[in-house]
Amino acid sequence: MQRTDDAPRGPVLRVLRGLSGALAVGLVVLTLVLAVAQWLSGPVTVSGPGTGPLVGHGAGALIALLLQRAADRSRGGRAVAASLAVLSVVGTVLWFWWWR
Repeated sequence: MQRTDDAPRGPVLRVLRGLSGALAVGLVVLTLVLAVAQWLSGPVTVSGPGTGPLVGHGAGALIALLLQRAADRSRGGRAVAASLAVLSVVGTVLWFWWWR
């Protein structure tokens, strides 16, 4: 029986899901580090990262986790699209808040 879709399966999809999952969790950890830095900075001492970066990282982390959940629970092209979307979200958050 021939496959009709061209979506990657097997090891390629596993690697893509693993990479996107690692980046999504990394973004969550980065968000938590920023939250701790904001909390430690306090209202009187040195300024922390600020509300904007904290909210931006939090929103990006939430979106990345939801997309990763969709990638882990689907197959074929939908899983590939969700994994690539995670890579895009993480890349956008890092570019916007760290490299720009």
